Amino acid sequence: MWRIINGPAVLVAYHIYAGPDSTVPQIPGVSRRCEFSPEICITLAHQHYIIGLPLDKAIAEIEFFWGLKLRKSKADAMLNRLARQWLPEFEALCDLLASSAVVHADETSWSINSVWASLSETARITVFGCHKDG
Repeated sequence: MWRIINGPAVLVAYHIYAGPDSTVPQIPGVSRRCEFSPEICITLAHQHYIIGLPLDKAIAEIEFFWGLKLRKSKADAMLNRLARQWLPEFEALCDLLASSAVVHADETSWSINSVWASLSETARITVFGCHKDG
């Protein structure tokens, strides 16, 4: 797994052995069958979705600062995996908003797409890149 250790990206090898009952333990903070640590995935998502960098430039920044070369297809797969992993939490926040007595919502134009912010006393959600008619 690629991790960020003291600045550069470092390839760390884990040796995982099954226990006496043949179950394979999960390493904390490590997704199954993923070769990149969560900090790399979240940084890529932040650069692309929050800051608004094109995927090519976000990849170039990761290579410049951490020395980690990513293919565009691999970066896209990382973002899709992160979205699938966080879907249950996002749906739980949407349920909290739906059950709130008062919800404040605001749409702000941002380039071609919009940014939607919804908040209540228990939850806050910001959705980037929605079309104005969405």
